Amino acid sequence: MTGEETQIQKEARQAEIIKTLIKNQQPFALWKKPESDRLHLIVDTEKEIRQIEENLEKLPKGFVFAPFLTNGEKLNFIKADTHIIWESYLDDKETRITKNIHNSHLRLFDLHPEEEKDPHKTTLDKKNNTSTREILSEEEYITIVKKAIQELEIGELKKVVLSRKESASLPNNYSIWSHFRNLCRHNENAFVYILYIPQKEQLWIGATPEHLLKLDENDIFTTTALAGSQAHEEHRPLRETLWAQKEIEEQAMVSRYIINCFKKIRLREFEEIGPRTIRAGNILHLKTDFRVNTKEVNYPTLATEMMKLLHPTSAVCGMPKKEAEEFILSSESYNRELYSGFLGVIGIENPIELFVNLRCAKLSGNKITYFAGAGITALSNPKKEYLETQMKMNTIKRAL
Repeated sequence: MTGEETQIQKEARQAEIIKTLIKNQQPFALWKKPESDRLHLIVDTEKEIRQIEENLEKLPKGFVFAPFLTNGEKLNFIKADTHIIWESYLDDKETRITKNIHNSHLRLFDLHPEEEKDPHKTTLDKKNNTSTREILSEEEYITIVKKAIQELEIGELKKVVLSRKESASLPNNYSIWSHFRNLCRHNENAFVYILYIPQKEQLWIGATPEHLLKLDENDIFTTTALAGSQAHEEHRPLRETLWAQKEIEEQAMVSRYIINCFKKIRLREFEEIGPRTIRAGNILHLKTDFRVNTKEVNYPTLATEMMKLLHPTSAVCGMPKKEAEEFILSSESYNRELYSGFLGVIGIENPIELFVNLRCAKLSGNKITYFAGAGITALSNPKKEYLETQMKMNTIKRAL
């Protein structure tokens, strides 16, 4: 048996696990963290997504997620009753299953690939949960951007993030597993994930470059200001990237927003690193990191407190937050759902690691819906902002 044949068999096995979990309507999350090859798959034995209180530091191991606007609702949580680790998505060198799995859980993975002609193919129930408006056209998007610019020039708004979505039929040979692996290969610095929500008959897939917050094993808290976007030129070094005044000001607004959140909880001891240019797939951004030693400042619940203050961040909503939210709700023609919400991991490799849900798509029935947005300021060019949303959607599209 050749090495190539062995690899094909392993990929088929992994694809079959995902397909079987969907068939069994079992909540699960699969992910790769930034700058890591390791894959984690967790499965909850409950058939419905758990609802939990906003207390990150006391959660068991699992995967947490929330929509763009939580409206005071509880967080969604997938408990890691079953936890599988593939050491690399590149060569799948090793598989480990956590020792706390019961026999009933193991039956989920007692699979028979020969029952299906195509073990990679994944389908959901043919019911569609997409909204009536399937697409915000170029003309419509440019119109609301122009409206936002007028408001920004005369009103209290300083920045607003306006988004749009596009829906398309899935190709007949679509494989969620192949789509995920392609995203991993093209987005080394992103959090790449699949999330299955059985009660909504939805799969979400994404490759987000932005941390919401992180608490590591040394009790170091970090959060990130990420703003400004431009296409990556393959042969241009990052240090030679030039940024327009609009992107520089947008980045500064996001950084000030984080600092103001620190001020609200009277936290003054933090380290600011940046801004610097970073690459996320085919897109460049400006990034600033903020670090706090939670032991030194005696703030063990900082992650939960900052989650409440930060979300939704000015990078996906705007400033001031209340006015930006109102403008978004009155101008966008659809519910963002999990797009520009947050998601991430509790108690696996780090105590807490959450990401803003950008560069993502929703699969429901035989359709895939892509989401993207752009930060609008008084200096924005409406046509360029529309093209930016196209560029961001291409992160998911090109991995198909």
